[in-house]
Amino acid sequence: MKLLRLALRNLRRNGRRTLSTQLALTIGTAALLLFGGFVSDIASGLETAYVQRAGHLQLHRAGYMALGSGNPTAFSIADSDRLIATLENDPLLKPMLRVVTPVLDTGGIAGNFLRQTSTQVMISGVIPDEQNQLQQWNDYNYPITIPPYPLAGTGENSALIGTGVARILGLCHTLKLEDCPLPTATVADNEAAAVLDEDIAALASQQTQSLAQQTDRQVDVLTTRLTGAPDIARLTVIDALNQGLQPLDNVYLAMHLSTAQRLVFGAGDRRVTGIIIQLAHTDQIAAARARIDMLMATSFADQRLELHDVFELNPMHGQIMHMFDTFFGLASLLVGIVAMFMIGNTMSMAVMERTTEIGTLRAIGVQRSGVIGLFVTESLLMVLLGCGAGIALALTGDAALRLFSLRWVPPGMTYSVPLLANVASHPALIAQVSLGAACLAVFAVGFAARRAAGLNIIDALRHV
Repeated sequence: MKLLRLALRNLRRNGRRTLSTQLALTIGTAALLLFGGFVSDIASGLETAYVQRAGHLQLHRAGYMALGSGNPTAFSIADSDRLIATLENDPLLKPMLRVVTPVLDTGGIAGNFLRQTSTQVMISGVIPDEQNQLQQWNDYNYPITIPPYPLAGTGENSALIGTGVARILGLCHTLKLEDCPLPTATVADNEAAAVLDEDIAALASQQTQSLAQQTDRQVDVLTTRLTGAPDIARLTVIDALNQGLQPLDNVYLAMHLSTAQRLVFGAGDRRVTGIIIQLAHTDQIAAARARIDMLMATSFADQRLELHDVFELNPMHGQIMHMFDTFFGLASLLVGIVAMFMIGNTMSMAVMERTTEIGTLRAIGVQRSGVIGLFVTESLLMVLLGCGAGIALALTGDAALRLFSLRWVPPGMTYSVPLLANVASHPALIAQVSLGAACLAVFAVGFAARRAAGLNIIDALRHV
């Protein structure tokens, strides 16, 4: 207690120098906490976006990830209903599962013949109500309102497209999209408008509506069946949503699973290309994966299924977080260097000013370890006050962000989220920054403390 009182008095002896050092520590601590909290918030936001879209785990046939997009029929999963029932009824998996839903991904061509436009699309056949459940996952309690999945509650001939597809097909005005210009007609377009490919026209004529009856919200989707023959469906576009990534946004088209199965496999065939598994919590991935692997090896070994987690399916998550972690590490290094030199300079000046005092302490019997302990205590006390003020400043900054309701759209997300640091929600980060500052303080004061303890008593007493 006496050592602590002495250290506090010594800090107050030169308040201006102590205050400048503490101010640097305060600002540095607050900056690191806010930036670190922001990085953690980005990680949670990206994970939320990926899990809402594609679940925590996905089951596919072996080789599908490398070759399946070019030939989905060869990598389809048979008897998907029994497989899903096996997963949902397993006593070990059931408490962890939130949603298990099949999907059918394939490629095709979408055309808007009223505007004589067409584009290649990536077709995703889904069960809308289960997709709606998927995107309601919010395990990190983001203060956001997630809109319902647009295809939920619609007819089987409904479709959802990316805003890029809407722009290419000339549906911007119809869907009332902003910043989505209409395509400019060219001479080639006008010439092409006069003639429609006979095969596609014949296929389209088999539908319930003819080309002449096509409405401005309808698109014709052409795919290839299992037998190699083309098939076409006329779908009504319900809405267009930005998919977050332009390459995906320019090709995305979702439809009801039953419609996609009819196009690719024919009526009554219930094969799919993948099964999405969403868990209650991300930290359950390892346990769920081990159990699913065992079930697949025992009950569905003939289908040669592979399991991939959300981070394998979205390698961009790791790349983005590695980038932000690098930024945070660099910022921590710079702040640490500045703080270390300021603390070291403050303590070195204190040694020079208090040489006679140090000699007196040594003369009355204080050991060298006691002198070192005094300077280390002063340094740690300075860090304690500076970090405490920095934590308070960081919490104030976090509260200010909430007050002003700043929002942004993270990479890969289709909706804006609040710009938050959530400093109070990351006690581990606060502990790491504080412990790091304490270690730097001890290291920085080490040279000055050893110098003070090594002073010759006689020389120190006669120092002027």
